[in-house]
Amino acid sequence: MSIFKKEGAGSRLNSQEILFGILTVLLAAFTILKLVLAARLDLYSDEVFYWLESNLPALAYSDLPFVTSQLVRLGTEIFGDTPLGVRLWFLILGTIIPALIFWIAYPLTSINLALQSAILCLCLPLAGFLGLLAVPDVPLIFFGLISFGLFERGLRLNRWRYWVTCGFIVAIGLSTHYRFFLYPLSAIVVLFSYQPARKFWRTKKLWSCIGISSFGLLPVILFNLNNDFQSIYFYLVNRHPWDFHANGLLHMPMQAAIVTPLLYLSFLASLLTLLRALKKRDLNTILILSFSLPHLIIYLLLAPWSDATSTTIHWPLSGYLPLLIGLPVVLNKIKFSLANHLSMKRAEQIILLIPGTGLIGTLILILSIGSQSFQNELQPLVGRGLLSTKMAGWDEFSLHTSTIIEKNFSGIEPIIATNNYYTAAQLQFNKVSEKVFTLDEKKAIRDGRATQLKIWGNDESAFFEKKNQIMLIITEDTTLTVMEKQNFISKVCEQASELNPIGSLVLFGGDKVFSFYHGIISGNNVSKPDVCPYPARAWLDTPRQEEMVNDSILISGWAFAPEMGVEEVNIHIDGNDYGMAYYGLERSDVVSALSAFSDPNAPNLGFRFELETKKLSKGPHRLLLNIKGPGEIVTQIPERTFYTR
Repeated sequence: MSIFKKEGAGSRLNSQEILFGILTVLLAAFTILKLVLAARLDLYSDEVFYWLESNLPALAYSDLPFVTSQLVRLGTEIFGDTPLGVRLWFLILGTIIPALIFWIAYPLTSINLALQSAILCLCLPLAGFLGLLAVPDVPLIFFGLISFGLFERGLRLNRWRYWVTCGFIVAIGLSTHYRFFLYPLSAIVVLFSYQPARKFWRTKKLWSCIGISSFGLLPVILFNLNNDFQSIYFYLVNRHPWDFHANGLLHMPMQAAIVTPLLYLSFLASLLTLLRALKKRDLNTILILSFSLPHLIIYLLLAPWSDATSTTIHWPLSGYLPLLIGLPVVLNKIKFSLANHLSMKRAEQIILLIPGTGLIGTLILILSIGSQSFQNELQPLVGRGLLSTKMAGWDEFSLHTSTIIEKNFSGIEPIIATNNYYTAAQLQFNKVSEKVFTLDEKKAIRDGRATQLKIWGNDESAFFEKKNQIMLIITEDTTLTVMEKQNFISKVCEQASELNPIGSLVLFGGDKVFSFYHGIISGNNVSKPDVCPYPARAWLDTPRQEEMVNDSILISGWAFAPEMGVEEVNIHIDGNDYGMAYYGLERSDVVSALSAFSDPNAPNLGFRFELETKKLSKGPHRLLLNIKGPGEIVTQIPERTFYTR
């Protein structure tokens, strides 16, 4: 007997109405919330790159095939180049996913159980979150679930329309992401492991489905053939270190945290129930296990050897969704098991905690991402460094860049280059310039986009071919260490006949900082700038981290900037400006230890500032130094905490 037992005809219609009402209310509430945030949030680095791809249509790119970028284009055709336009179709597809769970589950269970599965989909944080951002996981899962449902109907009803449509959907899915390959792999597992299904290997319907779906491989095959297999090389070699890392062993605890612990344990119980039922060779059981386990096991086994620098925690989501089909039955069994030891009322309350904590997890995930659109309102309450700035500040940055161009380039449009590809893409998205170059390939290589930038002619080599042209160089300092920025500026100086600082833009109390430079591209055969505007370096001697101070606080340390020197050391406590420190104390030890001879202020590199603590409230305080060099370039040193009595 299948664990997916149908409910009898005596099931009350009232329960269906209640479940449908709950699903409708939850779906509407989450959709409205995601809609509001999708319109407010600036674009994430991946999203703005997909927008860039959408304006340069191709069958495939170095990071992905064409589906994601074309979904972006369909949205911007309606709402223009706006965050909501970019995310529109992802929001629509993400909203439909609980309905797809119902559509898949209903033929296998019942209306009531299928409605419960759809509700539980919203209680799975990663699934309930889908649609807020324009990421390929949305169409991947959307088309994956449709292909699952069509494949099940093809096996059960064996009609041409299901097999042919399934082929088309799989083709689109394969043109979405390399990870979609696990869906057809799951179908192959079913066709080999379920004895009655093996007959389909001898039918035209299955081979028509396979033939149609294989067209979805053409975009990535053609791209790799034309580009020395760079895309495949990235996914299979470059992206992952392929060395054992013990932190990968935390894969299951991390999954439990993101899924929510109670729901994760419920999924494990559902898997155990399905595995026990496997000996009955029931098609529904084999289907769900075949579409679930590959996504769960492969990512679990690869976790210690896979990419630790990018977000991969969402990859197993495709493996949890099929388990939602049988989860209501499993939860019901757990409830009755608990009722044998507790009262039925208490058992029901405990079971309700599972979707309840899941819903809270979904809400927290949505709001944690959405909080970035309320930086200015929330930062005074939570402090610096807690809120992510990846999806905030880009409008202000683009406006500031436009103002700098207007004031400093006398009507001449400079050639713009930045230290990372997404900063460049943000300037194009916000219409600051039609073409912006990326000089530092470190992140572009890590994200599999360096090849694409080279194809477009947006990379470093293309930029430095623009001889004797005026340039605007922009660095996002909060993504660079001091040494990384020094190496970057040094590389620009090697190719410039002139490079001068313009100023810095400090956003959100220093959580997002940009620096601007203007110069002239020269190439290797022309004289270099007399002085290169290297970033400042600094250190706080006092106060020590988490030091308790009494009547007054002494803020002291050193700062220097190679070749150009330091002009000001400004003191900020709890986001408030307390003035300028005295700078110029003798620090021969710093000159000797760090070879700071080129600073024109050497050896007088020390600073000092004294403040009476009565001006501060009792408790913890956050100290930040802004080191200002020539051209108003600001360098910040990491925040330090101290306490007053």
